[in-house]
Amino acid sequence: LSNMDLAVMFPVQTLYFYRCTNGDASSTTHVVQTMRAALERLLVHYYFMAGRLRWNQEECRLEVDCNNTGMLFAGASSELRLDEMGDISLPDTVFTNLVVCVVPSGLNGLIDLPLASLQITRFQCGGFALGLSMNHALLDGISAAQFLLNFAAYVRGEDLVIIPKPDRTSLRARS
Repeated sequence: LSNMDLAVMFPVQTLYFYRCTNGDASSTTHVVQTMRAALERLLVHYYFMAGRLRWNQEECRLEVDCNNTGMLFAGASSELRLDEMGDISLPDTVFTNLVVCVVPSGLNGLIDLPLASLQITRFQCGGFALGLSMNHALLDGISAAQFLLNFAAYVRGEDLVIIPKPDRTSLRARS
């Protein structure tokens, strides 16, 4: 992790709602399985998101251990219809139930926790919510958008839109 990354060591949560546009609720029956399979493929390119933070004794700093421990994934279903959620364009504390987030307790709490999580919640109407939580040190806003573009491409069965370049050695502090 660069010095800049160490300054932004906190979870960022985003939530996206998708309506069932064709009126057939059964058309999204397999959305959780489809997205899980797409995520598994995508993590090959975003391998660092499946790692954990470790304390490097020699350098006295946190670093990402790319140990393939995994990203937290949750599939859920709701008895509600998406239109029963109210105005989804406005923040609502109820929405926290749609994002899996592991909250650390202090610096030691960061160690061994998943650095990212994805929750897919399918509603009775066929609509669904995609809740993403990730440590900001992994991806900034542009990188997170690129991750989601690539994820969407894999969900559709397409190739990567943007090839990720996770090498951050140029961002390391120099003496």
